[in-house]
Amino acid sequence: MSNFEELLAKMCGRKDVAAQEKLYKIYAARVQSACRRYSKDNEEAQDFTQDAFMRIFDKIGKFRYSGEGSLGRWLVRVAVNMIIDRKRRDKSLGIKSEIDEAAEDIPQPTEEEAASVPLDVLHKMIDSLSNAKKMVFNLRCVDEYSYKEIAKMIGISENAASSTFAKARIELGMMIKEYVKING
Repeated sequence: MSNFEELLAKMCGRKDVAAQEKLYKIYAARVQSACRRYSKDNEEAQDFTQDAFMRIFDKIGKFRYSGEGSLGRWLVRVAVNMIIDRKRRDKSLGIKSEIDEAAEDIPQPTEEEAASVPLDVLHKMIDSLSNAKKMVFNLRCVDEYSYKEIAKMIGISENAASSTFAKARIELGMMIKEYVKING
């Protein structure tokens, strides 16, 4: 007997409208959350989500079930890859591979300091990063891609991916330190 995710994907592949609606209803929030991580605002995230589902329904025949949860992971990957392709095409990433050596000496926040920042404030801090830093930070920390995978996805060197992540981490660290200093 087929798994629910596998069956739902097959039905969507056959252009079954009810199955597509069910898939959207189950996974829209998850896909939109992933899109939001790579968007400048909620409106852009909603646009990306709609575009992602159009691509998902077009490509769902390529989905291969590999265990419980694999459909959700595949949907998020399709959405993230679509956003990366679009940003790369629009040349809005602007990644450089050098890192300011002096920036490496900037003290990073302790775990306690980082934990004291409310999640919504932390999200705003991440949103304030440049497109490149935000993308690499989310790919590395949230979606858990390796530098090699990030480099391949974005079309940069592994050193550029690592350098961009380091810059994002340093910048976020400075923002967290400043927040803790102001808000105690």
